[in-house]
Amino acid sequence: MEKNDLVLSASLPDGELVVFNAGDRRSYLLNLTASEVFSRIDGAQNINEIALSIHGQYDSDIDMITRDVKILIEDFFNKRIVSHVRP
Repeated sequence: MEKNDLVLSASLPDGELVVFNAGDRRSYLLNLTASEVFSRIDGAQNINEIALSIHGQYDSDIDMITRDVKILIEDFFNKRIVSHVRP
């Protein structure tokens, strides 16, 4: 999966992200969790790889992390800030 080419993002001092989709002119404020997932979308990693990298950093339950990442990625896809979602 990759970020939509028309998406710009900016970090806020508290670690949250503001994401702007120039295609539909909508802005989104991502909380810390969503920001962490969004920042790991690089076009190379799939959902499971992103969940595994977060698991390695925070040592939380992998099933819970994977479920949360899938929910966030689906939301990003629906908002058209990511494309080409693959498992």
